[in-house]
Amino acid sequence: MTYPKSHKRETGITALLIGAGAFGKHYVRILSRLNAKKIPNIPVIKTLVLTRTDLNRARESAEGVMADPRNAADEIVGVKAADIDDVKILLEQHRPQFIAVAARDPVLGDSIHVRYVKAAAPYGNVLCEKPFANATGDGSSLAVLKDLIDQGPMENAAALELPYAAVRRRMTEIPFFRNLFDSPKHIVFRWEAGRKIKKGLIDDLILHPWSLLPEGRIAHRMEVEDSGSRARIRMRVGSPGLQTGFSCEIRLASGRGFRGMTIDGAHIGFLSLGTGVEAVLLDEPFPETQPYPERPSGKTILRVENPLEQNIIAVLQNQPLTGLKEVYESQLFLETAHGYAPEPGTPLKPD
Repeated sequence: MTYPKSHKRETGITALLIGAGAFGKHYVRILSRLNAKKIPNIPVIKTLVLTRTDLNRARESAEGVMADPRNAADEIVGVKAADIDDVKILLEQHRPQFIAVAARDPVLGDSIHVRYVKAAAPYGNVLCEKPFANATGDGSSLAVLKDLIDQGPMENAAALELPYAAVRRRMTEIPFFRNLFDSPKHIVFRWEAGRKIKKGLIDDLILHPWSLLPEGRIAHRMEVEDSGSRARIRMRVGSPGLQTGFSCEIRLASGRGFRGMTIDGAHIGFLSLGTGVEAVLLDEPFPETQPYPERPSGKTILRVENPLEQNIIAVLQNQPLTGLKEVYESQLFLETAHGYAPEPGTPLKPD
């Protein structure tokens, strides 16, 4: 995707946010204020188009952003988008150069992302909320991704919004983490939602800890226990060409929102502070089942500012943190957690 080189208002771009509701409001906040930061190598957002399933609510949202003194976009437009037909009309009408997909369909769930990304890809750079699609365990969601990848080099970037991909990028810059991940033997993640999840716990949470592992990871011999409110995934993790790997366990639950990992005896908590994330080397290991303190004692060894904003900026710079091939890798992992077993000899990811 080639953006206007100038930061003058007359050469700014149009950004479209599909789904400005519960989570999309965070995109609205970031996109509407981004111009004021004057970040190099990203375009000015002249017009921000945001959608809700109800036209009046969309207009109210747009008016609220325009009234915010921190808004730095010239124009905020609120429009209705209740289904793929509405989205196709909006894409053709506004021809946005950046599209964020944060909608969730009451029937299709997150699988609506597939339809929106396919429709938006010809227009501009796309950043999609995770997961790319709800997994069914038959691998069918991978076919759409493979179609996108098989189109060859794309002019536009397409990416998955994984906040902990931004955390992982910073971890690779710190010797402490590089040493831990150099040759790990055993990793355990404990990942809790800060709210009640009635169904889809694996789809909702599992890609967060998975995205902290080094790129090129492949899960083998996976065992999954899922009771609805809790899930435990045991597996071996390796990389192409490696004879050995490491054992990994991911424990998911609805709870107080504690997120952490133990890697070869080092206990690390990931704490959300404002819009940032801190990694804390904990003084004590996190217990198997008991609630963990919201602010456990330990030494802060890493702080990552606003991972969502980092993902947005990276896509605007044509350098997504989670590009198409890693989106495929993440979706393959999600399908595998739901029971998908590729036929012997099937490539684990596209070339």
